[in-house]
Amino acid sequence: MRQNLWKRLIAMWCIGSLLMTAPATNVLADNIQQETNASEIIDDSISESEISDDYSGASLTAEEMPGDEEDVFASESDESVEDAYHAADASEEAPKNAADSAEASNNATDDSANAPNNTGDDSAEAPNNAADDSVDTEQIEEAVRDDSSVEEDTSAILEAEDSSVEELVGANTWTVGNGVTAKIVKKDNENILYFTSKGGTLWKNWKSKIGNAVSTVNTITFTADSTKMYFPEDSSFLFFGDYLKSIKRIDLKKVDTSKVKSMRGMFDYCSGLTNLDVSGFDTSNATSMEDMFHHCVGLKKLDLRCFNTSNVTNMDDMFGECERLVELDVSSFDTSDVVIMNSMFNGCNNLESLDVSGFDTSKVEEMVWMFSGCLKLKNLNVSGFDTSSVNRFQGMFCGCNSLEYLDVSGFDTSNAMYLDEMFYGCAELKNLDVSGFVTSKVVSMKRMFTWCEGLTNLNLSSFDTSKVKDMGGMFAECKSLKELDVSGFDTSEVTNMCDMFDGCENMKELDVSGFNTSNVINMSGMFSCCMSLKELDLSGFDTSRVSDMSGMFRICRGLENLNVSSFDTSRVERIG
Repeated sequence: MRQNLWKRLIAMWCIGSLLMTAPATNVLADNIQQETNASEIIDDSISESEISDDYSGASLTAEEMPGDEEDVFASESDESVEDAYHAADASEEAPKNAADSAEASNNATDDSANAPNNTGDDSAEAPNNAADDSVDTEQIEEAVRDDSSVEEDTSAILEAEDSSVEELVGANTWTVGNGVTAKIVKKDNENILYFTSKGGTLWKNWKSKIGNAVSTVNTITFTADSTKMYFPEDSSFLFFGDYLKSIKRIDLKKVDTSKVKSMRGMFDYCSGLTNLDVSGFDTSNATSMEDMFHHCVGLKKLDLRCFNTSNVTNMDDMFGECERLVELDVSSFDTSDVVIMNSMFNGCNNLESLDVSGFDTSKVEEMVWMFSGCLKLKNLNVSGFDTSSVNRFQGMFCGCNSLEYLDVSGFDTSNAMYLDEMFYGCAELKNLDVSGFVTSKVVSMKRMFTWCEGLTNLNLSSFDTSKVKDMGGMFAECKSLKELDVSGFDTSEVTNMCDMFDGCENMKELDVSGFNTSNVINMSGMFSCCMSLKELDLSGFDTSRVSDMSGMFRICRGLENLNVSSFDTSRVERIG
């Protein structure tokens, strides 16, 4: 189809050349036109109207012609093209005759007027002939102008083959704020969401206005005609990844966050983001940054040096599960008003350094799982932490299995109620000073030192355990401990001692003779794998409420003497 198009357009180009190569006299050109039947030059089937109707999208540019121009003409065998060449030869002779007549009269106007006489025509018909010629020339020029629009229409024909062509997705535009509109455009096989504003404010619920199409968006960009686009005061979960399932990039250069108070979950679960520039954020009015970057598992670095956090009270899970983060500078954070730091860096598996030495934690009440899962941190300076208001320390350093040094000697735990799993899995720690811990309010110490397999000593002489109910797994897998003084423990409230000393394979001495076990229900695995113990005095154990003793002395190969004759097993359901 396109090959025939080229043939026809070339024929038309020849006609245009024929008329435009006779500038000396339009009359002679007209006579030549009259002597050459149009049907002999081009076939009736390629009239101008057909070209316009059927092939108005074709382009006659050199770049788009199939092959070299010379090859096209050399291979062209169409009869209409040959006729066009004959007509062109005739036109070359006509100007020569006209030039001779012009030279004889020395007057271009007279020459034009006498031209009809030279050709045997009535001079009165010359103006009409010239007019007719003008009309024909205009028609050709119009066809050429039609050709000039070919590029645009050709793009439309080839759109399916061009992946860079923009295509609207869904409705043309959505209103998503006060003076803010949005549209989704498909370009380069990606769906781009454009927000446009004239200083307006984006609505918090903008995603519901767009509907299901928002889940296909790969890139978000903001444009503003004059000023920046404002984010709403409550910007919580503004780009929540559960809706933006395909998001890869968000361009925030044109946004103004100066009005925002809540940034809670703003980028929560945007797991496809690999880069996020928030260096222009104005956070001076923000009070909540809870879950702000939670589960942004693709981010490797964040520049937060511009963040003003002086009014922030909640940083719960702020960077939780940002497992690929290798660079995070929070040294400039003002945390003087922060109350909650739970899971703040939880699951930041690839962070090798983290400077929190300047944190003001005087108002913080919860530090649950704060550094949990920071697998690669070798050093963490928390010596300046004011923990006097903290009541929950659960799992604070859980899973920090590369930490080689940790100074918590200055921690004020006087208000603490929960210390369970606080140091769970800190396998590389050789020393840990908790001798200053005040534990009079603590109710749970479950798995507090589990898998601290590098600890060689542990001073617990200051521990007040009078309110503790759960000691399950408290020292489990402390494989390097050879001795442990728990003789002062008040266990009168304890109900769970499951796996309490499980895996303490090098412990040679253990005095539990003073334990009050009257409320204990579970003793399963309590001394399991204590292979180095030679003796245990359990004569004072009250087991009247115990229901589970399974594996209590499993693989205690070194025990030479064990007297359990006083055990009341009336309620025991599992003893194997």
